[in-house]
Amino acid sequence: MRREGSDITLVTYGAMVLASLDAAERLSKEGVDVEVIDLRTLSPWTRTRCWRHSRRRTASRFVHEDVKTLGLGAEISATVMEERFEHLDAPVMRVHIPTSHCPFSAVLERENLPNADKITDALRKLAAY
Repeated sequence: MRREGSDITLVTYGAMVLASLDAAERLSKEGVDVEVIDLRTLSPWTRTRCWRHSRRRTASRFVHEDVKTLGLGAEISATVMEERFEHLDAPVMRVHIPTSHCPFSAVLERENLPNADKITDALRKLAAY
């Protein structure tokens, strides 16, 4: 648990933790309390720790540096829907890179990657659901 919150649970790992914490802080100024969970390990991913630390929530979002299809986010989203569906008032949503090849240019790569601005916008959409 990197940040406690009561409105939205945001699950992430790696480089996206800092961007997610930044986005959660921005949303707190708008009255949306975002919990940030850092998975730390991906294989096996620590779902029991996620559920143990996360109280009942109304919404959940997953942020990762991967495409939407067949990534870790798809697995975690499916597991949340299977095991925690009754606790959700909104579908699990993901912030991810576009489904395309990773660009060679550093400028284009930065444009593709999730960042605090993209995460903040996605959290606003989820909070308004």
